[in-house]
Amino acid sequence: MKRLLALGLALLCLLPLTACAPQQTLYSASWFDMFDTVTMVQGYAASQQEWDTQTAALHDDLVHYHRLFDIYHHYDGMVNLYDVNARAGQEPVQVSQELFDFAAMQDQRRNADRPRGQYCSGRGAKPVARCAGEREPCPAR
Repeated sequence: MKRLLALGLALLCLLPLTACAPQQTLYSASWFDMFDTVTMVQGYAASQQEWDTQTAALHDDLVHYHRLFDIYHHYDGMVNLYDVNARAGQEPVQVSQELFDFAAMQDQRRNADRPRGQYCSGRGAKPVARCAGEREPCPAR
């Protein structure tokens, strides 16, 4: 019983300390100049100035990625997807490491998501052919 009372008093003494934590306010920001859509972000910050600093850095990063992946416009000082598509088949295009890494990541992801075999070859060929009636199973690739 004494242990329970001591634990209760300890918790009661520690409870006011939770109110001493720095208070943060929820802020939000919206931009209409990227990715042909509305970009909205919400977060907590100790002050409006801190929030403005964080969102300015975030906005700069998002504008950079918007320009990098824009397929409709050319931007001076960088090679983006528009430039890659415009020069495709004409000459090799030197791209930034960032764009190259993104393309490599997408290639790995596509290979990981791809089914391990064709449903119409191997063990799956007989049920497909049977269900298709008179038709031949599709050729293996």
